[in-house]
Amino acid sequence: MRATETIDCGQGVSLRPFVVRDHLEFFMDLLQAGEFALQDAYRKWSRQEWFEHTEHKSTIFWTAWDGEELKGVIYANYLTPGQFASINGYGLRQHPYKPALAIKGAVNHLFQAYDLRGVHTDHCVHNRAATIVVTKAGFLAEGLLHDFCFYDGLAYSSLVFGILRAEWLGQQPSGGRLNVHEAVMAAAKEANHGWRRR
Repeated sequence: MRATETIDCGQGVSLRPFVVRDHLEFFMDLLQAGEFALQDAYRKWSRQEWFEHTEHKSTIFWTAWDGEELKGVIYANYLTPGQFASINGYGLRQHPYKPALAIKGAVNHLFQAYDLRGVHTDHCVHNRAATIVVTKAGFLAEGLLHDFCFYDGLAYSSLVFGILRAEWLGQQPSGGRLNVHEAVMAAAKEANHGWRRR
């Protein structure tokens, strides 16, 4: 599935269709540098695997720009029209380009174009920059997966965030969802302290 249009995210930030022949080298450089943002590396993929990933029918890739400067890559995978998608990004942490705006632009497009019920994302618990980005974009913490994320050969917990269509359209989250968010964030803080003690 290919992105075919540019998304204006505001304040000079835009998402443009990812073109493999033009952008794969940029993407590979980000991966080699270890500059992960919304999702950390569960394992290193080969160039061929990433090429196949960009061509997968349930994945949409965009490049993220600040003005005319290429800053990162955002993609939605497991995209199931009428149901849900997962969103992830690379290059957002080391290149401050108003990343929450880019995420909001992608999420808005997904809800409008595919009539989704919800969008999710995940990242390693110690990736505080990603947590800040997704909460600024309106996501709520939904769970903590223990020893799910691998970083530099070690296993860490992974935070799962989500936003429902009704919440995106302005409905206040239920008290239950807010309680889960607070409990998960407290557990993540404790897990993060454990990581720092290693």
